Amino acid sequence: MTIVQDDVLGGEPRLAGRRVAVRHVVAAVRDFGGKEAAAEQLRIPEDEVREAIEWREDNPDEMDKWRV
Repeated sequence: MTIVQDDVLGGEPRLAGRRVAVRHVVAAVRDFGGKEAAAEQLRIPEDEVREAIEWREDNPDEMDKWRV
């Protein structure tokens, strides 16, 4: 689940229970060549990577604020 809390990461969208921003997950997928590699590099389950990508696609206006 992706959440936004003003008091965590400055309100940036992040994975629930983690201090991993959605934009960092998106960048890792791009930089490391895919979801599996991003999950390995970030040390998170691949399903959380997929969830972050889906959240980004479903919330383009919110993500424009964070520019990825």
